[in-house]
Amino acid sequence: MKPMIARGRRIATVLLLLLTLMGWAQAQQPAPTIEPNHEDHEALRAMLKGATTAINEQRFADLPAYFHPQLRVTTVNQEIIVKPEGLEPYFRSWVGPGQYVKSMRISLEADELTEFYGTGDSRFGIARGKGIEDYDLKDGRHLVLPTRWTATVSKDAGGQWKIMAIHLGANFYDNPIVAQLQAALTKFGLGGLAGGLVLGALLGYLLGLRRGKKVAAK
Repeated sequence: MKPMIARGRRIATVLLLLLTLMGWAQAQQPAPTIEPNHEDHEALRAMLKGATTAINEQRFADLPAYFHPQLRVTTVNQEIIVKPEGLEPYFRSWVGPGQYVKSMRISLEADELTEFYGTGDSRFGIARGKGIEDYDLKDGRHLVLPTRWTATVSKDAGGQWKIMAIHLGANFYDNPIVAQLQAALTKFGLGGLAGGLVLGALLGYLLGLRRGKKVAAK
């Protein structure tokens, strides 16, 4: 009987020691780090997702909810939009049934966390990153256009983060439009004229996106 009691005590001692060591090991693990301004960054991520989803689903009427009343937007085809009400007409003029672009999908990814400046009502943030604009054109072509963007965000009167300014741009010399035209010109033996014609065609494409209501953004 006594040997069994002694054995049980030894087992209990070993278990207690193991539990103590496990607790000590957990205590030594660093606490998970929380990014500075976490709530702000989460709100901005939700805002970006909401805006891009509205574009991809062609719910252009929903876009003003994500933009500041005093917005300043320079689009990838260099249109200027200066009020939220100009967003829907801008997209409707070239995206959708019967338009130059049948459908499009856009994705935007930040290079790093938004940088915040100022305090109180004067606080704002600046972000930059890369994007992809995926187009299905009326003529049957499919284009994937890499872009770069820079945005300024600020809170509105209700304390919600909104996009105040955003500028999107594409590489004028290295993009799928230029690549397709260069390939076609080379195929037909017009390589000597490629430079000027490619640039001219690219300008024509960009101007094509601007057709319709130029005043829609004003």
